This record gives sequence, structure tokens and C-alpha cells, in this order.
Amino acid sequence: MQINLERKLDDFVNREVIHCASMLVHQLLEEKEDDPDYFVDMYLGKLNEGTDDEPEYDEILEHWIVSEYLATELEKQGESIIRDFYGFTIWGRTCTGQAISLDYVIGKIYEELHAND
Repeated sequence: MQINLERKLDDFVNREVIHCASMLVHQLLEEKEDDPDYFVDMYLGKLNEGTDDEPEYDEILEHWIVSEYLATELEKQGESIIRDFYGFTIWGRTCTGQAISLDYVIGKIYEELHAND
């Protein structure tokens, strides 16, 4: 059963996550170094409450081009999405070092999609 779910999650990710764009984003952002707001959106992601009047951001570690469907679902889960970044929809992933299909948020989106199956 677990192996079947892992395969289905891998298929879901292969369909909805189009390509890693971390290097592309980094190169293009070098052109925008003079725009601090743009930098915050692309590298620091969502603003959290923070402590001692200091804002805290989720640090974006990877950038992925994703489908519109997945972007919408990721936004519902509180993930950082940048729409129309040079024509692409970018997910600012805040974890690294594991397959995307193992991310909690991906599993949650997949479960919600197939809740009635």
C-alpha cells in the first residue's frame, strides 16, 4: 500500500512540478539587486509574526516552476508563490534535501485531491 502511494505521489509531482528554476531565478534577480521588495518576495517568502517587533520570513531555499493548479493549492496551504515571474509561476520551496513528493504540503494537497476516491 505504501509503495503504491509513493508512486502516485511521484506521478502527481511529475505532472504538476515542471522544472527546478533556482539558478534561473538567481541569475535574473542579479538584474534586480536595486529592488529590495523584489528580493524579499523571491528569497524570504511569506512574512510570519516574528518576535520583539522583528519580522520573520520563511527562507526560500529552492524555486520551482509549477502548474497553475498546484500553485493555487500551495497558496491555500500558505506556501510562497510568485506569479508571472518572466511568464512563469514559481513556488518558493522552504525545504531542501528530499524529494518533493515527500514534502508534507504535497502529501496534504494530494490527499485533499483524492479524498473522495
